[in-house]
Amino acid sequence: MDNILIVLQNERLFLIDLDGGVVTATQKVTNTVKHQCDTIAPEVYKQLIISRGTGQQVTIDRLAEYWSVAAMIHCLLFGVNPFFFIERFQDIEAYLQHYTWPQFHGLQNIQTCNDAYFGEYEKVYQSLPPSIRECLRYAFQNGYFQRDQRPTPRQWYTNLKKALTQLFPPLPPPPPPRLEVIGPKHFTFDLEMGAQASGSFTVRNSGGQNLQVTITLPLSLPFKIDLTETAFPLAPKEEKTVVIRTRRCRLKPGHYSATFTISSNGGQETVAFEVSLKSRKKRMLLFFLPVLCAFLLFYGISSYKTKECPRLVEHSINLVNQQQYTEAIASLTRALKLRCTPHLFHILYYRGTAFYYLGEYEKAYQDFAEAVKANPQSPRAHYARGLCAALIGKCNAARRDYEFLTELGTHESLQLAEDLEGEITKHCNTWR
Repeated sequence: MDNILIVLQNERLFLIDLDGGVVTATQKVTNTVKHQCDTIAPEVYKQLIISRGTGQQVTIDRLAEYWSVAAMIHCLLFGVNPFFFIERFQDIEAYLQHYTWPQFHGLQNIQTCNDAYFGEYEKVYQSLPPSIRECLRYAFQNGYFQRDQRPTPRQWYTNLKKALTQLFPPLPPPPPPRLEVIGPKHFTFDLEMGAQASGSFTVRNSGGQNLQVTITLPLSLPFKIDLTETAFPLAPKEEKTVVIRTRRCRLKPGHYSATFTISSNGGQETVAFEVSLKSRKKRMLLFFLPVLCAFLLFYGISSYKTKECPRLVEHSINLVNQQQYTEAIASLTRALKLRCTPHLFHILYYRGTAFYYLGEYEKAYQDFAEAVKANPQSPRAHYARGLCAALIGKCNAARRDYEFLTELGTHESLQLAEDLEGEITKHCNTWR
């Protein structure tokens, strides 16, 4: 391709001729053409031939540019120059006087070339819209002799845009968003006093545009309801599950109901919620006697436990410190059977320590986990549980204990977190 067309924002047209130099509508350019080129207007080419060797400059006007614009568009459509089938450039004028462009079969006294391209060229030419073919004929047939017959860039733009619109019609807009509730829309729970209930449903955007969902609860409810989501966006075909939970009901026995609204820019749905509360008095009466007996039994042995538990726990801790782990485990197990509740944390922690030093990491992990429940703020219990978790392959649990220690932020917890991080890195394949 010999020329490149550049359209600037100020609508000036620059034709860059790789063989003949730069041609503009407002400047004169020194003749530097080296060989014939049918992408240059015929009147310009004649000036170039006449001025060759004389140093005379060539004047280019806007009508000359119209020819090069048409030639450039032809090159973009077909990949060849408009007169690619004529061997000698000087035969173009005789060809146009006797034939209609782009006829290239049965030419007499015209030397042709590039015969292999004729079939493909005809196929592409016939596939063009009539308006484009008409512009090409006006540019190269009529415009060769009558310069004012050449289509302007604006005419080219209008016809090319129309042709592209016909070939590639604009896509239809996506369908609007549409709210869809998947799952039950009516929940019914039979609860006892003080119990809780939960259920779930799925909200889906079955449309083609973004959906904004808002779930609105009634201003006054007979019972408390918690929702995991109350406002969220949904992309096309995306869905989200919403969980409903009732808090512990302290109402009188009876039947209660409520309805909340799911509104969006793609429709509206409602979900109903019913709760039937039942009294627990009968069940309480059935268990009153066993509970009373247990209370009396506990009261009877409480005085014994008050004296025995501190002594037994202290003795067990001494056994751990003396590395008598088997005896310590037996002693601490006895303390657990006595239900030494005030000393529960120490019993579990030191029995877990004894299991750890005996290499029974699974049992140690279980005791340390119970110790954490007894004293959730103990840094050493979290460290011990995380260490055993890493040793038995529960890496995620170990990382949770590490994160707790770092969030606790005390000097002791940060030192323990640093030690635990090293153990996790050592025993787990990945870290974080």
